[in-house]
Amino acid sequence: MIRILFIFLILLISPVKSENVFPLDPAINYGKLENGLTYYIRENTTPENKVSMRLYVKTGSIMEEDHQKGLAHLIEHMAFNGSKNFPKKAIDEYLSSIGLNLGSHYNANASFFKTTYKFEIPTDDIKNVETAIQILADIAKNLNLNPEAFERERKIVEEEYRTDIGSGQKYYDQISKYIFKNSRLLERRPIGDIEVIRNFTYEDAISYYKKWYQPERMGLFIVGDIQSQEIKNFIQKYFGDFKNTEKTIVPDYKIPDFEENQFFTYQDALEEDIQFTIWKKDEFKKTNTIANYRHAIIGYLVSDIVYRRMQEVRELNQSAFKSAYVYDYQISDLDMYYLFSTSLRQNSINQGIEDALTFAEQVNRYGFLDSELELAKKRRIDYLKQALIEENTRTSEDFIKEYIDHFIYDEMISGLQKEIEYSENILSSITAEDLNDYFNNHFEETNRIISIRAPDFINNLPTEKDIEKIFQKVSQKQIEPYEFEIKKVELIKEDLKGSKIIKRKRFPRSNIIKITLENGADVFLKKTDFKKDEIQLKAFSWGGYSTVDMDKLASAKYAEDILNYADLGEISVNEKENLFQQNFVDVFPNISEGTEGVSGKSNNQNLENMFKMLYLNFTDLRVKQYHVDRFKENKINQYNIDKENPQHQSNLDYRKKLYQDHPRTMYPTDEVFNQINLEDVQNFYQDRFKDGGSFDFIIVGDFEFETIEPLIEKYIGSLSDLKRDDPYIDHGIRYTKKREYNEYKEEDAKKANIFRVYFKEYNYSYRDKTKLYLLMSILDKMLFDKVREEDNLVYSISSSKYLDNKIPEEITSFYIYYTGDPKNVDTINNRIDELIDSIKNKEFDVQIFKDQKVALKKDYDAGLKTNSFWLSSILNAVKYSQNIEKITYLNSIVDSITLNEIARLAKQLFDDQYFVSADYLSE
Repeated sequence: MIRILFIFLILLISPVKSENVFPLDPAINYGKLENGLTYYIRENTTPENKVSMRLYVKTGSIMEEDHQKGLAHLIEHMAFNGSKNFPKKAIDEYLSSIGLNLGSHYNANASFFKTTYKFEIPTDDIKNVETAIQILADIAKNLNLNPEAFERERKIVEEEYRTDIGSGQKYYDQISKYIFKNSRLLERRPIGDIEVIRNFTYEDAISYYKKWYQPERMGLFIVGDIQSQEIKNFIQKYFGDFKNTEKTIVPDYKIPDFEENQFFTYQDALEEDIQFTIWKKDEFKKTNTIANYRHAIIGYLVSDIVYRRMQEVRELNQSAFKSAYVYDYQISDLDMYYLFSTSLRQNSINQGIEDALTFAEQVNRYGFLDSELELAKKRRIDYLKQALIEENTRTSEDFIKEYIDHFIYDEMISGLQKEIEYSENILSSITAEDLNDYFNNHFEETNRIISIRAPDFINNLPTEKDIEKIFQKVSQKQIEPYEFEIKKVELIKEDLKGSKIIKRKRFPRSNIIKITLENGADVFLKKTDFKKDEIQLKAFSWGGYSTVDMDKLASAKYAEDILNYADLGEISVNEKENLFQQNFVDVFPNISEGTEGVSGKSNNQNLENMFKMLYLNFTDLRVKQYHVDRFKENKINQYNIDKENPQHQSNLDYRKKLYQDHPRTMYPTDEVFNQINLEDVQNFYQDRFKDGGSFDFIIVGDFEFETIEPLIEKYIGSLSDLKRDDPYIDHGIRYTKKREYNEYKEEDAKKANIFRVYFKEYNYSYRDKTKLYLLMSILDKMLFDKVREEDNLVYSISSSKYLDNKIPEEITSFYIYYTGDPKNVDTINNRIDELIDSIKNKEFDVQIFKDQKVALKKDYDAGLKTNSFWLSSILNAVKYSQNIEKITYLNSIVDSITLNEIARLAKQLFDDQYFVSADYLSE
């Protein structure tokens, strides 16, 4: 051990090397073909019967010439428009035939440095896996790139360009001038130059594809329920003859050092927050050496401690800012920024900045404490060890993300066991001084940008000189050192009597166990092995804030938010996090119009702690005045910003029309928030949670019955049951079923966001819900195929279910949403109606009906292998007194649905009584 530690210390202090010093995880089948294409293959059965694939090409907008701006992205669009072995729409047609939909199961994207093609393929037939690899090979080397497809995608990309219009994109365009200053990045937005998109020649795009799509620039990632050697053979078969035809030289994209620091103010009418940010440029360090990995771990520790300190400040409402964070913003494999960002209140901007800088100055002046560091170290190792426990059920997507980082940034992929070993050695060498140096780097006065972002009605934003004065003031300020200790307490000191299980019922098809306790509580248990060491919890009871009168409504309606700040017995939220990592265990209350309940999660090590927190959520959440004050101040501040937004009146009108002007659904104003008071919040909480024995509890996950049942008896069994009749009270709140129209319009609008939503009565049953899902997926596919791909009128258009309710009325809601040219709105709407009519009259391609049934079944199969699906399904079945066992019949239900049923459902639900919300935005 001494020799190992000595070697480790030599590596730690040696000069940084460029090559990766870490071994590869032996579970990865890693290699390179003779042509330089890199592959990563791993066998993994989470999820079962699926394989995730990525073709990653190290090329993006940075590689474009001036006359090609945007063509890296356009080539990505062309990938599904035909290739040598899959002409025209054959790729889409094939993937649809095996139950896959664009977006959810296969997709592509391009950025500054890369273009990625993503597939999720069923593995029940190995031919599908082989065909998917062949498709990726065709994308890599055999795209047809024909004129007809170019013209179609030219229009679609122009529509995608339109989707970026808005305040967020305006801000990005402006801040980019500072963060990318004097670099190629500033002139190479991935979306491109609209004039280039409109006017490029076909040869401009073809030459880009031929030059940069070289096998030596490609990585192929295949992880899933497969045989590794078989996949390797397929890769050799379809990619092995791919030749490098040109030696490529990547243009320089390094961001040069700033000659002087920069100051940037951005204001726009549609901005919804006030943010002060310090950007500190630095070189990106690849995690491929011990020294660089050590640097990364120090960053984790700093972020953890700063976040915890900041939560403490926010929790006690001790500052004039709303929140503050430190984080890293990676630009490339060369550059990054350290960010210190603060969200400010509109009435205390300068003071908020001063308080945030005072927080930072306290760290700069006194540093971090050894006790904080030891806690952060423990949390880091605990996090990695928990990940190791869960590794056998880690998803294929997670593995691929990690392997891509190795391909791009040469990062360590040695496996969690090795990572823990390296981390434990490194952590033993890290001191508080190391963290101080890292944090202080955020505030070095070189390569720095200070930015302020705010709504345009605020006219008192500080200037650069004002900020300098605040820095100077803070540097001379008397600041007390930070103090920290972990508050160690017993969560529950009383001796709980509990109550015994008096009844047990097993549902044979779903293997759900229902147990009833002496105190009246019903607990539904579903043991799974989908995610190792994960346990999820829900509990609910009818009532919610429907039970209060108007004079108490504000306090009740926002009680959930305030209760999430509340102390859990004797410990605050921050003290709870010091003792119990939120990633591992947490329980918190939920309150809606009609119900109250709790949500929770745990691993097995913390299982009893979860039950203790559950018990305290019902019996001892301690709301204090500063919890209420913090909530009110933040909400009133946000309202004062929102009411100046030019969209505010439109938002008011939308809400009034949606809920038919019901007084209990009015838009919250400062007057509403000022009605909230501590006494009403406390009384409402105690009233809704004092009879925990009347709640229904659902627990799903990787538990053992012999362990969990005694905990259920002790903690849930100790909750009171008042046997009160306290149902949801129907106040007559109803969504509008009339034709309504709500509009926000700016002058010279270039972008239309159209949201059409229907609210219809229907039978709340498994079969009808499944028919609706199928109907909406059919329409969604037709909208994409016709309005986007055939008509080229939009970049994005979708339809989906919005919500469904059984109480107070059986109702379903579904929507159609798109962004387009304001000039084309009527044309698009007419096209939508034509497509709906074609479903009603069964005049559409029946293959879509068949394909979407396959896709829906595959989605259900995937859902059946997740804890969250079972948790929500059991909760809804219990809540609405439905047969739990029908959860297992969903695929049979899909199989039995006929085309005639879908046509009848379309006729029943689609009419001219719908609500349209239209936003027309200028550039």
